[in-house]
Amino acid sequence: MNATQLDIEATRFARLKPVLDAIHDIIESAGPLGLPSGHLYAMLMPQGIDFNTYNTLVNFMVAKCGIALKNHVLTVTPPVTTESSK
Repeated sequence: MNATQLDIEATRFARLKPVLDAIHDIIESAGPLGLPSGHLYAMLMPQGIDFNTYNTLVNFMVAKCGIALKNHVLTVTPPVTTESSK
């Protein structure tokens, strides 16, 4: 990636960050039992999120935002603590 591409990606992420934070908060508010993925998709559909975009978003959040997806249920994963962070 060149500098221009990095700037574009940073701008996209800056625009997407509030959405990711809101979705993270929704999942977190569901508690330890989590939120069924289909319920979250149903909440986002009226906002214009199609199924492929939703899957991309969930996969990103699982990879980068502390979200776990198991048996179609989304949960917030506890932060990993290491000996050096204590």
